[in-house]
Amino acid sequence: MPGNDLLLDTNALVALLKSDASIHSLVSATGTRRVSLFTVGEMHYGAEKSARPEANRKALATALASFSILIPDTATAETFGRVFARLRSKGRPIPTNDIWIAALAIQHDL
Repeated sequence: MPGNDLLLDTNALVALLKSDASIHSLVSATGTRRVSLFTVGEMHYGAEKSARPEANRKALATALASFSILIPDTATAETFGRVFARLRSKGRPIPTNDIWIAALAIQHDL
């Protein structure tokens, strides 16, 4: 149902993989579940630097199978530029990957 779709950021996906009850109930109650390509990259980085990379890559693949992966395009880049400029002008910069994730969320009304 529209308005019930969800875009998880990296922290939320990590919490879901760790079976955090609050994020699990939120995700269970949504329509389409999505993650950004940036989140997928951050998750792969986390798996590779972990003590158990193979097990974490498998857990990630299993988790991602139930998500749609949003890929950025030129419209995402335009939104990224606007959001980044606004944050910088207000003196409130955030990590670049978080701005990309926000741009995808804005672009797709998530």
